[in-house]
Amino acid sequence: MALLVSVPQLSAEGVTGLVFAESKPIHIVCGSVTFAAPHPAAGSPIDPLQASLFGYRLYRKQSSGAGGVWDAAAKQWMGAGAQPQPQTLFLQDGVWQGLLVAMGQTDAAGAPLLATSPLTHYPRYYVRCLFAAADAAGVVQSGESGPSADFEVVTLADSKRAGLALQPEDAAAAEHILLFLKDSGLVERGRIEIRRDGSGFRIDLAVAGASVTLDSSGDIHLAPAAGRSVYLDGPTTIGGNLTVNGIATATGGFTP
Repeated sequence: MALLVSVPQLSAEGVTGLVFAESKPIHIVCGSVTFAAPHPAAGSPIDPLQASLFGYRLYRKQSSGAGGVWDAAAKQWMGAGAQPQPQTLFLQDGVWQGLLVAMGQTDAAGAPLLATSPLTHYPRYYVRCLFAAADAAGVVQSGESGPSADFEVVTLADSKRAGLALQPEDAAAAEHILLFLKDSGLVERGRIEIRRDGSGFRIDLAVAGASVTLDSSGDIHLAPAAGRSVYLDGPTTIGGNLTVNGIATATGGFTP
């Protein structure tokens, strides 16, 4: 038998969505912790006085697909399968909750604990809540929630609504340039990227799910958002071949 722990919900003051600024604490809520069937008290919440474990673990995802879990005692990211001591939650107004503070928090090497790159949108983070409590018979039951939604944390330097980013940051060695604009919730709404692509370079423009790409071969790709269209307003002249779904419909120039 085990405990049923609801998926944690995350929020921060003045934020809509899951892109948080490091300057504001992230509020974690694990709303429901109950005994599971076939326990006689199935569906009943645990007694806080009988709880021996009430905490959460912080995880991160890298762009490479690698994962990790934060060990607060060692101040370092461990392999995703590690099980460090959870960070404590507290009970307030009948709800288990906690605060995740990014501002000023670093690992043992001095790197920021939470910092998402505006270029790659990684690392991303999520949390899981863990509980253990004795039932009426004195038997300890335990349970772990599913993962919260992924979230990002932007540093003060990245919390501006518009900006220019280089990778690497040394302009003399930069191979990737990003120009971006965000809304009031710090959700990116449009970006222009110039980057090295093999032996050449490419340019990408993206907004509202639509994109324009000038690739390193010289091809141009137009991709509207799902359910949207590409519009050509005014007279249209095609000076080369016209191919539709892989079939050449006109050659040698075409003017509708």
